[in-house]
This record gives sequence, structure tokens and C-alpha cells, in this order.
Amino acid sequence: MNKELSYTDLNILDKSKSYLLAFSGGLDSVVLFHILIEGGYKFSAVHCNFTLRGKESDDDEFFVKHICKSAGIRCFTKRFDTAKINSKSGKSIQETARELRYKWFEELRKKYKFDSILTAHHLNDKIETFFINLIRGTGLKGLTGMPKHRDNIIRPMIDFKRSDLLAYAKKNKLEWREDSSNAKSDYLRNKLRIKIIPELAALREGFEGRMKSNIENLHSSELVLEDLLKEKLSQITLESKGGRRVIDMIRLRDEKHPEELLAAIMHSIGIQANLAKSLLEHDGSGKLFYSGKFRLLRDRNKIIIEKQSDGKLSGIKVKKVTREISLGSQSLRFEFKEWNRTKIKADDSKIQILDAGRLKFPLLIRPWQAGDAFVPLGMKQKKKVSDYLTDKKIDLFCKENCHLLLSGRDIVCILGHRIDDRYKVSDHTKTTYIIRLQNGNE
Repeated sequence: MNKELSYTDLNILDKSKSYLLAFSGGLDSVVLFHILIEGGYKFSAVHCNFTLRGKESDDDEFFVKHICKSAGIRCFTKRFDTAKINSKSGKSIQETARELRYKWFEELRKKYKFDSILTAHHLNDKIETFFINLIRGTGLKGLTGMPKHRDNIIRPMIDFKRSDLLAYAKKNKLEWREDSSNAKSDYLRNKLRIKIIPELAALREGFEGRMKSNIENLHSSELVLEDLLKEKLSQITLESKGGRRVIDMIRLRDEKHPEELLAAIMHSIGIQANLAKSLLEHDGSGKLFYSGKFRLLRDRNKIIIEKQSDGKLSGIKVKKVTREISLGSQSLRFEFKEWNRTKIKADDSKIQILDAGRLKFPLLIRPWQAGDAFVPLGMKQKKKVSDYLTDKKIDLFCKENCHLLLSGRDIVCILGHRIDDRYKVSDHTKTTYIIRLQNGNE
């Protein structure tokens, strides 16, 4: 039995806010368009012409513009050469179109200050997504996909069946466009919609309602598991800052199910769960693993997880007037202060104090290189930076992220680690140059 759809069902929306409606011109978005107008909501429409179906794509765009003009609704449209863009991406055409669509939607949302983006997804879309993720392999989060509200996207009709939308459209004599590609079984989603799900639905009455309940139950389980994982993660985490997390292998192995726990944690942050076994079994240090945007390092009794950086900085000039610089996920703050031994203390490596009178501006920040050498504080002879970092048992990822501060050709300090003895403060120091290193989450 179909539920009668009405604008009163859109209680997730707020009439004081403005929305951007993804408007394809198909049944689903036409119904949502009509309901928004009936309910008196403030919104504009946005339509993507992916130019994949020739005249049919152009006719869809014309249809959308005509409806919006008739209703007095502002409409944004854009044409994409999707096939050309996709040929260079190595992704499926659907994935490319989806990325183009949501990237542009978000740009419009920010530019015109819309509160949220609305999509016309319904319960049948949610069920299809469940099976797609199940077939491809996923965890609880993937099986509960398409939430009603996440980030800047709202799906106000996600609890309604397609048949509910069809009944509404017929009752209100609405017109819509049919996408001919939806009738082909070339893609997994279409195959599920046309062939597989109807067969499953025929096995027992009330299939859609039961699937809705199943997905809601899985979501409840996901929330409980998420809280448990956060608690366990805090217990085995040694360090978590910026895009870096360090897991204590000793504490992890003390857990009842270490491999399963590590796999669940990795999956929750977007890393392939099947790497858990390899990380636990590998003996020794220095083994690198890669997964999507992340790389993982087995380092002694630690597992270090980092987001891969876009590339090293080639060099940054620091002038006398420079007060702050962003260095990846960290920031550096600089200040000159009159030397007063009793008031200025460097209580950790994040605060480095130098004799300002010895510095030649502009200074230079750059990554360390093979052959770089300095005189570590308290020593008389030069030592290679690489040897210093190795002696201090600095892990591979931290080594890669180490930067030097140079005055002329001299290394003044390894930022966040050690200053050069030649630039330390002394009884002759009048003014100090203080460097404070802060992580992004501090």
C-alpha cells in the first residue's frame, strides 16, 4: 500500500532557509520540485547536461528550464563534456558524472549561500545502493548508505517508495522526462532495478518495508560499533594529530581480537581492512603499505598511518616581518623578544629559541636533503641530518616531513627537533628569535 506524499512530510526542511534542488527532470525530481512549491519553500534548481545522450540530453535541459521559468524558479544549468573528461580519469562514466555533479553543486551552494543541497532520492534508490555495496564488498556503513541528511546534502524523500512518488505525480497530473539509459541493463544499478530486486520482492510481500527496517537496524548497530571503536582506538593510540595516527602494537596485541579490531578501525577511516593481517604479521621495521589516500608504516612496535601529502615544499622565505607560516598540517609562529633567561624557556622541541643577532634575513625553510649537516646543540662537530634523525629513532614518515631553517648556507635548526649550537642564546644575546611549532589540531 502506498503512502500519500505531501509537503507536510518534508519536516526535515526549514522554510526560513534556502535550498538548491538537483533537478534532472525525471519523475523523482519533478515530484520534489512540485512539493517544494506547494509547501512554500525557498529554493533554486540546478541541472547538469552531461551530453551523453545527444538530443535527449538537450531536451531534458530544455524541459527543466521551461518548468522553472513557468514556476518563477531560478535555474542553473551547465553542459559537461563528460565522455572527454572520463577518458582521462580511468573511472566509470557514472562515477565521473557524479563527481562533476556534486563538485559543481557545492560550488553553487557556497557562491550563492544556499543552506543545503536537496536530492530526490527515494527508498528504492536506498535499497539498490544497499545491494550494490553488498556485492562490491563493504562494512556496516556501506550497507546503511544514503542517509536522510549528511553534511550539506538532504534527501527529504528517502523514506518514500518510488510507487509513492508515481502516485503523487499522477494525482497532480505532473509531466516528467524518462531517461532512456535507465531501461538498459548495462550497469549494475540498472540490472538490480530491472531484474534482480523485482525477483527478490516477489518472494515475500512487503519487501521494500522490510528492507527499510533492515537498513535502519544496521544503522543502529553501526552507531553502537562506532562508539566502541572510538573507545578502543583511544586506548591503543599513542599519537593523533593532523593527518597522522600512531597505534601501539603492544596494546593492540593485548586485545582479544587484534586483527579484527585493527581491520574495523582501518575500514572506519577509509583504509582497506584486508591490510590488517599483513601489518600484524610483518616482523621488523620499515615496511610500507599503501591504501587510497593513506600510507601505513610498520615501525618497531608501532603502526603509523598518514594521509599522503601532495608533495614537499621546495622552499619558503621567512622575512623579519613574517609572523606565521603554514607548513602542511602544521603552523610556525615567529617572534622577536628581548633576552631574559628567567622568562623565556624552551620546555619542549616545539619551542626553539635562537640568538636573533646571528641570523641573516630572509631565512629559508626547506626539506632536508642527503648530505645536509649541522652542529647539534651541545656538540662541537658537524653531524649529518640523516644520522641525527636515525639516532633519535625518528620514523620514516617524520623524517620525510622534517624541514630545516637556514640562515644563508647555515642550517639554523631542524624545525621541531634541534637547533644548531652556533645559533644558541648566550650571555651576549640581546634579542631572541622564538619559533613555535603547532599542529593543525592544537
